[in-house]
Amino acid sequence: MYTADLAASFNHSLPVDRITLVSVGLMFIVLGNFMTTVKQNWTMGVRFSWTVLDDVVWRKSNRLGASMFMLAGALAIIGVALPQPWGFVMLLAPVLAMLPVLYVYSFLEYKKRHPEDMGRPPAAE
Repeated sequence: MYTADLAASFNHSLPVDRITLVSVGLMFIVLGNFMTTVKQNWTMGVRFSWTVLDDVVWRKSNRLGASMFMLAGALAIIGVALPQPWGFVMLLAPVLAMLPVLYVYSFLEYKKRHPEDMGRPPAAE
């Protein structure tokens, strides 16, 4: 993307918006593919407190997140063929939908596996 921006400063007809969509789309596809192999951590992946506490919830949430990232990347690349601003809508809509979907999905998965933890305040230490 840096190279495209630099080249656009010399050639104003270069379609930087389309290069950006393809670049971000490819990045999302690569990250989505990588998400299925990430171990529990607080740096990368679907990192809610309940996903880090349970290995099964972590794997399921990251598998769904990986699929959503790859779909968002594919939609961004498809968005290159659409007139603007629809190309960026094809990028932003899935990205904005990911957080609430993953939040609710991972919470419900954790609740299904740990019904005793729900609705109670944490124990005083």
